[in-house]
Amino acid sequence: MRFRGPGPLVLSWAMRRLFLISAVLTVLCTQSIACDVIPETRTYIAEVLSPVTFTLSDGRTLRLEGLGPPRAPSRHDGPWPFLEEATDRTRTLMGEGGGAGALRFSATDAPDRYGRVIAQAFLEDGTWLNGALAERGLARVETTWDQRRCAGEALALEAEARTGARGLWRLSAYEVRNPLEAGAFTNDFQIIEGRIAAADEVRGRLYLNFGADWRTDFTVTIAPSHARRFAEAGLDPLSWAGRKVRVRGWLEWFNGPMIEASHPEQIELFGGAREDDSNEENL
Repeated sequence: MRFRGPGPLVLSWAMRRLFLISAVLTVLCTQSIACDVIPETRTYIAEVLSPVTFTLSDGRTLRLEGLGPPRAPSRHDGPWPFLEEATDRTRTLMGEGGGAGALRFSATDAPDRYGRVIAQAFLEDGTWLNGALAERGLARVETTWDQRRCAGEALALEAEARTGARGLWRLSAYEVRNPLEAGAFTNDFQIIEGRIAAADEVRGRLYLNFGADWRTDFTVTIAPSHARRFAEAGLDPLSWAGRKVRVRGWLEWFNGPMIEASHPEQIELFGGAREDDSNEENL
């Protein structure tokens, strides 16, 4: 950046970074919850492909970190109307952010297996785009072990959207399921909420069982290679028997409905064991 005056003045990298930090802090004034990363790259959006995927002006594809679009249910055939609605609303949101399609972002260390840039993104006015989509119910929080920056902040905004029945949360296709009905929704991304009946370890693999029969009831499993991430976060899943949790991930059938948890952000802990909750159905 240069200023015209008696002579050319080139701002140092430290000064440019200071201005960038100031721009990010503006988010705190416009959003109730912010993502504390510094977007060091500025680009332009050529096309909005979905609420979380964009074609950039240089031809690359950018995918927003830690979010998933409102997919059609696994048993649905044909176009999914809400995905089209959410994509249109994302285009509108980006237009309201100013900058004629300009976007600033902070990318993860490496692209994903499809070669897409994975990033936390900010509109020209400082709006944290990932958070804004979660807050409006235009996307769900879907993290992976290597794509989970600002997951806690995004989960808090998603909770606000769910409580307010905003966007996708007004549709039954995205309801938070209870463990007893999980078996009817396999082969899909699901959010399951219930109380852990028992926690066990078998040959280094952790099992969080939500019923008396582990062969048929809903289970969360954590592989030995993933368990270390929970330990690094100061968490001990084996101590969670009796705790109410909300877990998200790909739901498959293996000795009953099961979700593989690879990182702590997939599991939200509620209060202490055996807290009162009149809405629980699996006790």
